[in-house]
Order: sequence, then C-alpha cells, then structure tokens
Amino acid sequence: MSAEAMLLSALAATLDNLAVCVIIVADGNRILYANQAGVRMFAHRGPLCSVNGCLSSRDAGANDPLAKAIALARKREPEIGATGIGVALGGPSGAPAIAHVVPLARGDLGTQLMPKAATAVFIVPAVSCPTVDLAAVAEALGLTPSEARLVEKLTAGATLAEAAVALGIADTTAKTHLTHVFSKAGVSRQVELIALIHRLVPPVQNRPRTESVVAARALSKPM
Repeated sequence: MSAEAMLLSALAATLDNLAVCVIIVADGNRILYANQAGVRMFAHRGPLCSVNGCLSSRDAGANDPLAKAIALARKREPEIGATGIGVALGGPSGAPAIAHVVPLARGDLGTQLMPKAATAVFIVPAVSCPTVDLAAVAEALGLTPSEARLVEKLTAGATLAEAAVALGIADTTAKTHLTHVFSKAGVSRQVELIALIHRLVPPVQNRPRTESVVAARALSKPM
C-alpha cells in the first residue's frame, strides 16, 4: 500500500469514528466521500440525501442556501473563516439539523489525497445524544453513581419522570439527585445541563471495526 493510500485509510477510519455526519464534495456538489454516519443518514432519509451522486436537501427550502454556502466555501471566500457557514435543515416533516459548510484547506498533501475535494459538510442534529459513556464527565463533575445514572438517562432524551421510572426511584429522589447535579455542574436548568454534557462528550461512536475498514477501502480508491 502506498503512503497516500495509507493516509486515506487512516483518514477514513478517523472520520468513521465520528457520530457527526461528514460529507466531502467537489464542484457541482458531487459527493466524493461520506463517513459511516453520513451513509446511514442517506439510508434512513435524513435531512440530506444523494441525488444522482450530488448532495441535496430533503427540505426544498434549504437547497438554495445549501448550494450557495457550498459555492462560497468552494471559492474559499475570506469572510467564511474557519468556522464555515451554518445552514438550517429540516422542517415540519423532519427533525431539525444544521449543516456546517467548511472550505477544505489547500496544500500539497490535500491535493494529493483528494485532488477534486473542495468542501466539507458536517451535519449536526439540533438535538443529539452522546454515543459514549459518561464516566469521565461524571468523574470531572464529582457525580455520585446514582447521579451519573440519572444524567445518562436525561442525556439520552428521557424526561425526569421517565428517568425515575427507568431507574426504579421515586420522583422526589430523582429531583433531589438533579438538584445536586445542577449544583455540581454550575447550571440551573435541565437544558443547560444537557448542553454542557454535549460540549464535554467527544462526538464519537462505538461501531464494529469492520465498518471502518470497508469505508477506508472505499476512500482509498482513485477518484
């Protein structure tokens, strides 16, 4: 395997570990690569789709802003900056999400690895759940095991009442745990707690290693 192919394999394996969808496109919004989260998004009718090999939004109202953002990023306009352009996706018929369109840096290495790549699109659901355990977060915040289990349920989308039932504890006990968690985390509302957890947890997912291997091989093929 050549050095370039090895780098592509490593890149694919890294991108496949992300829970965030990553789509790399060329001119004309042509899709060059999608990580495993992106492939699943396409397969499960997520906010973005592939139409004749080109990136498109299922929300008709987002197609024009998405195309304009990709065009600007492709030109690497200076006003875009490193953070890219955010495009709202989704609507009444689908869960909302944000597409972050980022220009790809140019250079010898980038040109060699993906010569036609121009833009990366990161798709982030408006409400997403961490896919890793919260042990490190619980330790950092000084949570007790009972408090950590409650936070895990809340972060996964359960209400306080639902979390109490799932954990087999009384509502009053759950409220007491949550009050203690608020104090330790320095927040006063559940939405602030969840936002804090999302910032602390890395956007990675646990998947069978074979998925990464397959994607790496696909990415290493000539474009």
